[in-house]
Amino acid sequence: GAHAAISLPDPRRGERIVLVTTSQGLDRNALVQAARQIHAPDLAVPRDIVPVEKLPLLGTGKIDYPAVTKLAAEALAVDATA
Repeated sequence: GAHAAISLPDPRRGERIVLVTTSQGLDRNALVQAARQIHAPDLAVPRDIVPVEKLPLLGTGKIDYPAVTKLAAEALAVDATA
């Protein structure tokens, strides 16, 4: 699948990492386990996972991060401009 990690404002933590992915059925527990295997901190694991049909792309074929951020904010009902 295709993935993009972005950060959204979070009132408690300052920001929250969100993974937007085309991989259906990917869950946070799987990410936490994988992160622990490579000794990455839990903080590095996205707090939310937003499944999508496809990632927004720019004309160049690269990921359109502003569009991904907007998509994630809408899916999680978060104000991305906070």
